Amino acid sequence: MAVVNVVLPVIVMLALGVICRMKNIISTEGMRCIKKYITAFALPVTIFHAIATANFNESTVKITVIMLIFFGISFTLGFLCKGIVKDENIRKFFPFLITVYECGMLGYPLYQNLCGAENLGNIAVMDIAGGIFGFGIFFGVLQVVESGKKLSAKLLLKNCMTDPCFIALILGIILGVSGLMDKFITTDVGILYVSVKNIIVAPLTALILLNVGYDFTLSKEILGSCIKTLIFRVALQAVGLVGILLLFKNDGISKYQTIAFCLYFFVTPSFALTSYSSDEKGNKYFATTVSLYTIVTIVAYTIIAIVFK
Repeated sequence: MAVVNVVLPVIVMLALGVICRMKNIISTEGMRCIKKYITAFALPVTIFHAIATANFNESTVKITVIMLIFFGISFTLGFLCKGIVKDENIRKFFPFLITVYECGMLGYPLYQNLCGAENLGNIAVMDIAGGIFGFGIFFGVLQVVESGKKLSAKLLLKNCMTDPCFIALILGIILGVSGLMDKFITTDVGILYVSVKNIIVAPLTALILLNVGYDFTLSKEILGSCIKTLIFRVALQAVGLVGILLLFKNDGISKYQTIAFCLYFFVTPSFALTSYSSDEKGNKYFATTVSLYTIVTIVAYTIIAIVFK
């Protein structure tokens, strides 16, 4: 029954998202506004607080370095193996579905639903590398591939400095590593900050899952390519998960950190892919693959809940 209590609310919110689209209960513009609230306020605040209050130690550095290496390897493999997709119109987008995880919009709420907000730092530290790689390299390269623009440090820096989530990540790291957040959080102003933070992020899980269900789509035209991409990503992430568990086998990691590892490696590709691309067929490829992978994430989430509960 405990597992049902964790998994059922997630499935219900996803189903409500699908119903809201099918019945036009929420318009496309209305959902776009909800997304703006999530990405401009609720998600950056969640990321900032989770990172700023995380336990920064030798293990955190080790996780960040290992994940950066894995991102680099998996991204490179994506380019080397893109011939798996036979459709020449979407083949160039294959590498961008092989690496980077939608931790903010899906990993955080699922982990919080399973382990509680007080343990959110365990998965947040895993996504430090994701934020650095994603906004520092990944999306910049996507813009180059999609538009033919010349990759430049200026373009990459602009992507970073204009994204609220990346700014929240950097601020969280600064306050967390310096220890300033630990001192601030116990003051009267800090207690007030926590109260305001709680109000801002309270609807985050429900809104994100509603959004995921609303955007769920399947394009029959490219379904075969999407399934091949999904299988390749699942296999690669499974290898990555086994590798990181072996690397930390002797470090005495907690149950909550183990859950974070397991969930993180099976979270969907980034939801922001379509925001950085204007290629119509490419966006169908992104949306369909991410929708299919959402099923993988929920199945993995359910298995994790059964194993660790």
